[in-house]
Amino acid sequence: MSSHASPDDSPLPTPPFVQIPGMVNVRDIGGYPTSESHQQPRSSIRRGLIYRGGEPSQITPEGREAFKNLGNTKVFDIRTKDEIGTEKNDTVSFGVLRQPIVELDGAERIHLNVFAENVEMKDKNESAKGWEKMGKNTTERFIAKAIEVLDHGKNLIPFFAHLAKPNPAPIYLHCTAGKDRTGTVVMLLFRLAGVPREIVADEYELTDLGLREAAPKIVEQILKTPNLGWMRRL
Repeated sequence: MSSHASPDDSPLPTPPFVQIPGMVNVRDIGGYPTSESHQQPRSSIRRGLIYRGGEPSQITPEGREAFKNLGNTKVFDIRTKDEIGTEKNDTVSFGVLRQPIVELDGAERIHLNVFAENVEMKDKNESAKGWEKMGKNTTERFIAKAIEVLDHGKNLIPFFAHLAKPNPAPIYLHCTAGKDRTGTVVMLLFRLAGVPREIVADEYELTDLGLREAAPKIVEQILKTPNLGWMRRL
């Protein structure tokens, strides 16, 4: 069990969480050791370099200022094209919740498709069946999607190329909720850097805390989405 567990009414631990009004699950993934050796000194992931979290469509003016203060120069958006809307309000396409693109001051948005190239949902019923299949076994779903991300790792080259620079500037990585896809990319990064497996798992588990307040709204949105009525039976 993660040492970060806390009661439901307690504030999110800071660090690693960063309070950005209008955004959820935002945290700094720096500070974790990159070696399982107990010898000193130990290297670690640089703090203030990589932030992860949810999409920014609901960010407030205060949140924009807080985000800008983090110094992020690039925002890596790893949502699918079907999840990205063009309207100010939430839209629905092929049974998938869509949120608008939001440009953040001082940060270049870079879209990376972490799944197969040119994958688009052609039919609403096909989409609904896919959601239902994924929802029946969350463990199998996560493993399948994680493998798909790894199989198309070349799509992540811009992300890793930025971090490979001599002195990279801070960046923000997000999917929709900042959970599975973002978590898979972070796990890949951590293991490449030598972060111990237990710490990788503990960092991923922090998402349970990060989405604690937002979870009811996310569930409500999903249940209102066309073709996903089967979820009410779960």
